Amino acid sequence: MGVAERNARLQASVYRHHGEAATWQAAGGLALPVTVIRFTDSEMQDFGRAQVIVGTAIFRVRPSEVEQPLAGDKLRIPARTEAFAIIGEPIRTRFGLDWVCQAAA
Repeated sequence: MGVAERNARLQASVYRHHGEAATWQAAGGLALPVTVIRFTDSEMQDFGRAQVIVGTAIFRVRPSEVEQPLAGDKLRIPARTEAFAIIGEPIRTRFGLDWVCQAAA
């Protein structure tokens, strides 16, 4: 088994165990079934003289499922009846195995 095949199997295993079924819809495009891995992050933002902690959802999706995600694309997770809009510019991970997309509900 070569390195590429081993990496593909490893990635498939990670998404199978940690991923959740979702629907990805590009602006003006068809809805595609995908598997995403969700992360959460929080950041401090100034609000007048106070600071507020704002939560952000971050999703990883495989390039084999979404070729070129863009800000404005929609992501729905039917099992949780949640919907998100991709914000900012999605980036590829260091070795190009995943897209990392920041989203807002």
